[in-house]
Amino acid sequence: MTEVAHKSAEKGTEQSTSKEVALTISDLTFAYPKQDKLFQSFDLQVHNGRKVGLIGPNGSGKTTLFLLTCGILAAKSGNISILDQSMDVGKFNSNIGLVFQNPNDQLFTTCVRDDVAFGPKNMGLDQHEIDERVHQSLAATGTEDLIDRVPQNLSGGEKSMVAIATVLAMRPRLILYDEPSASLDLYSRRQLIQFLQKSQETILVSTHDLELVLEVCDRVLLLDDGCVVADGKPAKIMSDVELMQAHRLEKPHSLSPHVHFG
Repeated sequence: MTEVAHKSAEKGTEQSTSKEVALTISDLTFAYPKQDKLFQSFDLQVHNGRKVGLIGPNGSGKTTLFLLTCGILAAKSGNISILDQSMDVGKFNSNIGLVFQNPNDQLFTTCVRDDVAFGPKNMGLDQHEIDERVHQSLAATGTEDLIDRVPQNLSGGEKSMVAIATVLAMRPRLILYDEPSASLDLYSRRQLIQFLQKSQETILVSTHDLELVLEVCDRVLLLDDGCVVADGKPAKIMSDVELMQAHRLEKPHSLSPHVHFG
């Protein structure tokens, strides 16, 4: 492990009081059936308002960590708390939202309006509040003109932003984004980056798009084999060529010196 990794990978924690913490994972252990343990005594703490990138090779545990954090998967042992409240498996918690990698997994009705309204309806809100949240969420993602469209007929970029709106409508304070720029064209990717930069929520972004991490995140975690092997400033962590190569990643192109020809 390099010096950067050694200094920063101390169980992926930040020192803070409970009032400043959006996410705390303590002593988490998990394994899929017939596999060795993926997470073993895993710890993580994320401050309120932070934008955290989660990088690592395929199979390192990024998506699994998100599913555990949301209570979709059950850990063998350990504790997960969102805003100092325990996260129970299978129990809805409006303080956390997950944006899936494939928006088709998130959009399932025949109208954008109904997809975005689904969460607020299941929160038991009245119709006025539901309508207000639908319009505000679509406006925030720049998709208000799609409100009466059929989700399946939208472009990939439009689907991705509407999927984000479905999560925003529940007004979570912590949002997990799983590969949000996957399959987006350049214009849609830029829209996404600008949206994430302005986001007021605490966010965790799992991605192979390292340039997105550099533009959006103020902290990055390098995950491999269920362990945080580096934790710190994105530019510092990802400029360590030895560290990145050791975990099947490349130093982002923008962090390398460029030769300009006159």
